[in-house]
Amino acid sequence: MAETDESPDLLEWFRLDRAGGTRWLLGLGSLGVFVGAGLLGGAFLTHTTDALRSVSTVGGALLLFGLFIAFGGMALLLANDDYLAVRADGILLHRASGDVVVAWDSLRQVRADKRALLFERRDADASDASEATMRIEERYTGATRVELAAHLETLRRKASMAELTFDTVKAVAIGLPHVRPGSVKGRLP
Repeated sequence: MAETDESPDLLEWFRLDRAGGTRWLLGLGSLGVFVGAGLLGGAFLTHTTDALRSVSTVGGALLLFGLFIAFGGMALLLANDDYLAVRADGILLHRASGDVVVAWDSLRQVRADKRALLFERRDADASDASEATMRIEERYTGATRVELAAHLETLRRKASMAELTFDTVKAVAIGLPHVRPGSVKGRLP
């Protein structure tokens, strides 16, 4: 018997921004490969066996270290598949610890401060501010926190009027800096 997926289609998603970690790993790995390969090549210009052995050992170690850091680190960064997705029924936060769905009708407002996206919830007890506001401190690609909050707030308002469709998301997404008119076509997976 085939299982069917009951979850709604993703209308739009934003991947977790890993640019800082990626630049650091690739920079350190490239430096190790560059210096290590240079030392290995330079070691053969010397004519003494002691210098050749020590310089080539250091060069080989740096070369292997650079390759390990670059490729191993990138594999670890890419293995983490966290994202924020817009669905017809709400916002999906996909994390390694599990998925969290925040329904559109449970949101009062989506806004941002300097450090986080803030989802103000209707269904939380008003006496406890930490329960009433869900903080998402991660950065997502494609928009700043303020732009993403404004975009999600627009979609929340559209969803409250039952106007949230793929075409609506496509039209609203044109305002984001990473989306050009005509670049969003068809159905997203």
